[in-house]
Amino acid sequence: MSWYQDKVHHLTPQTQSISQKRTLLPITITNLASPLDEEKIKKALLSLQGIKDVKTNLAKKQVFINFNPAEIRVETIAYTLSKLGYHYIQRS
Repeated sequence: MSWYQDKVHHLTPQTQSISQKRTLLPITITNLASPLDEEKIKKALLSLQGIKDVKTNLAKKQVFINFNPAEIRVETIAYTLSKLGYHYIQRS
């Protein structure tokens, strides 16, 4: 193994752990009203690169988004929700 390959080998696991960091974004959506809304939101968000998981609580009108901030910005998530017609009002 060359010096360069040895350095890359030692750095790769550390770099991967940084790029795989996840953040939980809890938000409230005022017009989350039905199971169809839940499915629409889940499908749209999970299609975005960097979104790892989406959970919803219809009774509390909350969405919990598990994402990688190195791959997607919160503004992109909010923009996607607004393009679907949903109103993001706050972090829960």
